[in-house]
Formats: sequence, structure tokens, C-alpha cells
Amino acid sequence: MRWSVAVLVSSVVVYLWGFFFYGLSGIPERTILEIKEEAQVSQQLKEHFPDNGVYFLPSPIHDEKKLQELYKKGPVAIVHMTSVDGREMMDPGILISGQGNRMKLCWICR
Repeated sequence: MRWSVAVLVSSVVVYLWGFFFYGLSGIPERTILEIKEEAQVSQQLKEHFPDNGVYFLPSPIHDEKKLQELYKKGPVAIVHMTSVDGREMMDPGILISGQGNRMKLCWICR
């Protein structure tokens, strides 16, 4: 029972820290770069990355020599498509699943 309460309390503390950092501190806004021509880039992302998931550029499917050449030539990126078709900005499901993930992490770290 004590562990359950500790996990719940610690996951709420982690949530509050995230709220402070992302919502109140202003640090993310000062570090995230602006996208030029956002509408055009958005359309190209949908065309080139049609499914939700993680994409690597250059793709690791190449042999090592070709991959080294592509890395030197650039660009090098990791694209994480979370919702190709869009979603609500403050989707309650994301908040709930995030809290569940924090609770699991706190349980594992106990």
C-alpha cells in the first residue's frame, strides 16, 4: 500500500514538474526554432512520411559505406510523426496516457 501511494505521489510530482517546465518557464519557447513556410513543410511531411511512427534520414537500411556517405552529405534527421491526420491540441487521451506512463516509470524506479 505504501508503494502504491508513493508511486501515485511521485508521478503527480513529475507531472507538476513537466507543467512548470513546459507551461510556465518559457524555456521551450526560447529553444524551439521557427519553421519557414510551415504549410508547405506540413504538406511535404504528409507526402513523404505517410504513417505515424519514427523515420530516420538517412535511412539505416543502407550498407555502412553508403550510410556514412549520406551522413556526411546531410541532412541528418529523426522525424517522429505522432498524428499524420491531425488531432486536438490538448487531447485528454494524451494527458491520461502520459500520467499512466509516469506511474509505470515511478513504479519501475521504486
